Amino acid sequence: MKTSAKKPESQSHTPDSDTQSSRQEPDSAIDSFLEELIGVPVASYEIDHYKKAHGEDVKNTKEITDAQRTYQNWLSGKIGSEKIMDTHRSVGFEYEFATYSIPKEGLEIDSHKEIGHSRQLSSLFSTPFKLETDSDNEIEIVTPPLIIADIDGEINKEAADNIYTFYKDSAIDLRDDNLGKKIKTINLVDKGFGNVWKFDKAAGDLAISAGREKHADSDDQIYSQMNISLTPGEISDFMDAQSLDWADDRDAETLEGTDLFSNAYFRILNLLEEGSPGADEVRTLNVLISRALSNILALPSIILNQEYRDKGLLDSKHSAVKETFGIWVKDTIQSILCYFEAEDGQTNKIVKEAVGSNVDGILEILEQELLTDQNIAFPRADITEEGGDKLQAEINKRNSDFADQVKTEARASITKIIRALEGDDPLFDYDTKFLDESFQDDDAGYGVRKDTYVEIPSGEDRSLHLAEIRGDETVEKFLQTEQDDESVEDDDLIIEWI
Repeated sequence: MKTSAKKPESQSHTPDSDTQSSRQEPDSAIDSFLEELIGVPVASYEIDHYKKAHGEDVKNTKEITDAQRTYQNWLSGKIGSEKIMDTHRSVGFEYEFATYSIPKEGLEIDSHKEIGHSRQLSSLFSTPFKLETDSDNEIEIVTPPLIIADIDGEINKEAADNIYTFYKDSAIDLRDDNLGKKIKTINLVDKGFGNVWKFDKAAGDLAISAGREKHADSDDQIYSQMNISLTPGEISDFMDAQSLDWADDRDAETLEGTDLFSNAYFRILNLLEEGSPGADEVRTLNVLISRALSNILALPSIILNQEYRDKGLLDSKHSAVKETFGIWVKDTIQSILCYFEAEDGQTNKIVKEAVGSNVDGILEILEQELLTDQNIAFPRADITEEGGDKLQAEINKRNSDFADQVKTEARASITKIIRALEGDDPLFDYDTKFLDESFQDDDAGYGVRKDTYVEIPSGEDRSLHLAEIRGDETVEKFLQTEQDDESVEDDDLIIEWI
């Protein structure tokens, strides 16, 4: 169950990315930072642990893992987690790095199944490295949260990039050095993936395949994701920039290349922006709310796959929703909003009025997008193409029912969004399994893919929420320390979507 935390005094935006230059801190700056943080002088070897934990002066991934363990345990023994998270970010990585084969005839392995884990990395997060299965016979290695100290209040992107690259290269080596071997026999420890591994029985049945099924055409045949703790402003800024870049590549006249979620997002955002002109912080909240509400269009896919899970997944929109703009927020919109306190004191009120006055318009957008999307026709899986008018009537009835469910969930979500803007803590229960989520009673209004939601430690002076940056290209874009100095005119922010 989510517990109430101290409300941050203020919530700021991400600083402009072009002020974050590629740099390493001198030992004197690290010494001053650590001494101020823990209140006592630090030894030279403690500075060395800090540097190695940030990917500096290391020869391999194992040195980073060992230094992270030491640094996290040392810090958590000196100060509380809230003080740590006021000055650090948690960052973790997931790499889909190999295809598995099943030598044992007739054996079936579920997707999203954990097949092994290491000992927990540290006492700070009590989380291990994990090996999991994914769709299309894919194996994924998941790191526990690592911590990176901010520089002048900014994300230390150079350190995050160092760590990301080391673990990615180790995942590639893990595959290439173990082709044909049973997963239970591969040496994860020497590659830097924790220690003292325990494996599920399936790990003894599966082997690393020499061929690739998923991501065969991608660079290095790997797919990466980064989980990083961000403030609401940082999440919104990156999502906003990503969406505008995405829109530049589409034809707003013909909607060529658009999809269900992004089209609904832009339409809802435009609606809210028209009703709530104001400071940047207003747009921050409008972006987050528009994304959360457009995500609800994945609800029919979740329900359909719940009903027919024994026949395999019938629709992929429950997964595709996470790919929109390359960023997925692993928390409820209400948990983000209830701790957001704008500097002007008026933002929450402005946004609350805009949302409350546009409920009918939001519901209409969601229904229109659901019913006009070519791929959202959800016939019952046991109906064949034979049947003519009767079949089409069943499909129409099914889609009408889904539209009603989407609107009911959206209405519940909006009610809780308004309460959160007034400071009401939603007390959401972070304990949902894949395809087991409910949209009824107390579970209504918290969005979709609740199985991905994670409650993470926040600081005393800032709220942090886990964001998943999806795909190597997007991760590398996020971690860029210098970007083109291109700006978007205010007039370009409203994009007309049919």
